Amino acid sequence: MRTVKLSLVAALAAGSFSCVMAKPLEDAIRGVDVSGYVQYRYDTGRFTNGSSANLNGAGISTSQVHRYKAVLNTKIDVHDGFKLVGTFLYGNDKNGGHSNLGTQTKQAAFYLKQAYLQYDFASLPLSFQLGRQNLNTIWTDDLAGMAAKAIYQPHHGVTLAVFAVDSFDAGCGVGNLGCDDEANFSYVAGYGYSDDATLTERLYKENMYGAALLTDFGPLKAELWGNYWDKTAVLYAVKLDFFVPLAERSGFGIHANYFGNTVEGSFKNAVKDAYASATDSPVDGLGNGNLAHLKAKLMLSGLDFNIGGIYFGKKNKITLNTLEEPFGGDGDMYIGSEIFYQKGSWAALSLGQSTYGYFGLGYTLDGQSQLRFGIKGVYGETAMSTKDGVSKAKLFENGAGDKVEGLAEVSWKFNRGLSILAYYSYLHTQLDKANDTEDGPAVSVKNTIRLQARYSF
Repeated sequence: MRTVKLSLVAALAAGSFSCVMAKPLEDAIRGVDVSGYVQYRYDTGRFTNGSSANLNGAGISTSQVHRYKAVLNTKIDVHDGFKLVGTFLYGNDKNGGHSNLGTQTKQAAFYLKQAYLQYDFASLPLSFQLGRQNLNTIWTDDLAGMAAKAIYQPHHGVTLAVFAVDSFDAGCGVGNLGCDDEANFSYVAGYGYSDDATLTERLYKENMYGAALLTDFGPLKAELWGNYWDKTAVLYAVKLDFFVPLAERSGFGIHANYFGNTVEGSFKNAVKDAYASATDSPVDGLGNGNLAHLKAKLMLSGLDFNIGGIYFGKKNKITLNTLEEPFGGDGDMYIGSEIFYQKGSWAALSLGQSTYGYFGLGYTLDGQSQLRFGIKGVYGETAMSTKDGVSKAKLFENGAGDKVEGLAEVSWKFNRGLSILAYYSYLHTQLDKANDTEDGPAVSVKNTIRLQARYSF
């Protein structure tokens, strides 16, 4: 985070708001906090068994894709506790000749993702935020919306928050199915169902109201979330973290998540009707979602090891587990790379019952530049029940089967700003088709490589 005195910004703001302020903003503005990052990614993914690319869902599937992303956050501290907050984003354009994407030169440069007013009370640990902003809930990553929030800290280590969302980011949920990790029906139950887009728009149409209790008492951190999504669902979630330091760069911890929801009846019926006419669809409708995850972690002088398991979904039901997948970046459930983006086992909006165990092992070299080498392994199954008129081949196409992923990665935090990441992922999916071999072997192998450089300021 960097504080910059911008007299030009102050002068411009003073000219715009002098009619409503008692004194010039050049005197009122104390500073502007500027932060952000610039990121470059090279992704390449390849399926080796023909049409099995239909399994991809929201993961990396095309070859030699270059992606650029830049984020600029600004916070203007205005007098009397008011702050003006904005985020400019140049987001994840895709470039690549081999993948028929071409070089993107006609897209708009930066667009305004966040623009909200924040007020902090001087005599109370209470603040309000109003406007377009990242929702920052347990169910989302960077999804934005028109929202109002109130945040209250009655005691050290205790935070209470309430929020209301009137509309979601139109670039992802409504009318645009090109996002990476937001819940999206076009990735579920095959392609060609005419109501996929309608269902996705319906998902992000209604208002949302929620509250959270966050606590941080030394080794124990806990979060409790509740959310009423008008005409859609009631969502609830619990998160627990317990970590005990043993020595320098050493410690032991346990992490647990639970996500649950009860879906409103009319939304269930809308999903069921959308797939009712497709005789080869394994979908019986939309079910109430449940996701449970438990992980243990051990750190010993640069060596880190974790082991855990995750369970979510229902056989032949679509379940909405989160609004965005919670596995990317340094998320709480960063388990593999591609397995939880794949159809069937996609964590945000899944089809089938997924049960997986995993481990991770890494070593970070001691020194100013943190160089880490790691491996990860995930193994389990996405199960779907065969029903009349649905072949095992169709179940496989929609993500059913035994899955195993192996991942090797190298990360290097060169300095406070620059970090570099590289990984290779091998994902194998197979469904037992002993009685249904006329469609060919139900085996899929996916190889994925990512190279990433990111500079934060």
